[in-house]
Amino acid sequence: SSSFSVPASSRTAVCWGAMIGDGTRSWPAAKQVLRPGPKQSLRSKKAEQRSLRWMVITGMVVVWFVSGILVYSLVCGWSTIDCIYMLTQVITTVGYGDLTPFWWDRSNEIMKLFCSTHVLICNLLIAGIVSNLADTILDSISDHAENHMEQAAEKARARHEAEAHHEGPPLIDPKLVSAGGSFGIFLAVWTIFYAVLESCVCEGIDGCSDKDCPNTGGITKSWMDAFYMACITLTTVG
Repeated sequence: SSSFSVPASSRTAVCWGAMIGDGTRSWPAAKQVLRPGPKQSLRSKKAEQRSLRWMVITGMVVVWFVSGILVYSLVCGWSTIDCIYMLTQVITTVGYGDLTPFWWDRSNEIMKLFCSTHVLICNLLIAGIVSNLADTILDSISDHAENHMEQAAEKARARHEAEAHHEGPPLIDPKLVSAGGSFGIFLAVWTIFYAVLESCVCEGIDGCSDKDCPNTGGITKSWMDAFYMACITLTTVG
């Protein structure tokens, strides 16, 4: 009988070796080696999941930008450049304060709700992009290490075969959901704080007294004001 030394990564060589080394094997039986195993199937499934995540995130980013530009241009009368400038401040959490969505009407509850929701969605999108990018990098490093570490081949094969029984990574990362829940708790606490304990402020108002803030000209906050303040505080937009 003949013996062959072939690279572990070369399925074609293994297939030909199986045919020549054992004359009882036919080509249809030997070419079963060429079929992708559990490791390749799992990698393909992960790649499809990552591509789907990127498509969803990209679509949501486009919708986020377009909705912001439309609302700010129609309601506030800003130019497209001003809208992009404002959205850039929200993304980077700079918050210069030279442009505010309701500077002419502080009682505009609808705009406060829109701005609060827009800021929160922006943070979720950034978290999704970072999470998906980290998964992509880690998967790439893992694949590279597996291909160049022969001593870990058996362990990696067993791990991938075990993972092949799963449906692949979820579309929404459970850790991201947990982080979002924690952020929601902090958001609720700060909203209650601003609505109950800081419902009226006298800062910068002559003649206003902290002991009788509402009746001495202080600025009172509604629950929507409190929610808005909590959003821009926690997201560091300012």
